[in-house]
Amino acid sequence: LATSLSLPIDTPLPLASIELPPDEKRQQTKELVELAKKQRADLMAKRATLSAAYFIEDKIQASYQPKLTFSAIGKRERSLQHHSRHGHNEVVLTLDVPLFEGFISIYENRMAFADTKITIEELAQLELDIALEVLTYDRSLEAAQEKLSYSITNLKSTQAAFDGVLEKYKAGKETIFDVSRAQEQLAIARLRHSDVYMEWLVSVAKLAYATGTLTGIL
Repeated sequence: LATSLSLPIDTPLPLASIELPPDEKRQQTKELVELAKKQRADLMAKRATLSAAYFIEDKIQASYQPKLTFSAIGKRERSLQHHSRHGHNEVVLTLDVPLFEGFISIYENRMAFADTKITIEELAQLELDIALEVLTYDRSLEAAQEKLSYSITNLKSTQAAFDGVLEKYKAGKETIFDVSRAQEQLAIARLRHSDVYMEWLVSVAKLAYATGTLTGIL
């Protein structure tokens, strides 16, 4: 690395520390599925659609049922002849019983029931699809995190080996070719670690999408 920067081979170069992902215990898959059911926008939208379907179904059924209405009217009249005032109240109770309005009521009821049933099935299928997504991406993140742990261990080991070769070179016990070879191994380890770390970040992003949030997935 020092050679590539046109610096003396024994120039000290500070390197960024290598840190593992958070060690906090990750939630179980079942908990992540429950989290997704609360956070996924598409699932909340489908639930809203189902609520609307229930409302329409109830409204249609109620429109063809008997209706009882109550009304009250209060009036105050004045008699010019006797110069007096008196009140007049009227109470009206109306019962509306539909007899037969053709088959449109049957058709509308059946259509509303069918729409509700279809929405229920779509909601159940969406929940299954989301659970499968969460399971798949959770397993992918678990594998990526384990792979990342091995990568960090390998990188630390390669870094230690390079430091050891460099110290021996300074003491005259190793050649410049040994240092160059150790440096090459360190560069390869860093490149591999970058790839593995990127894979881990992608796995995190996918699980975050599946659950609808970053909270609790790590």
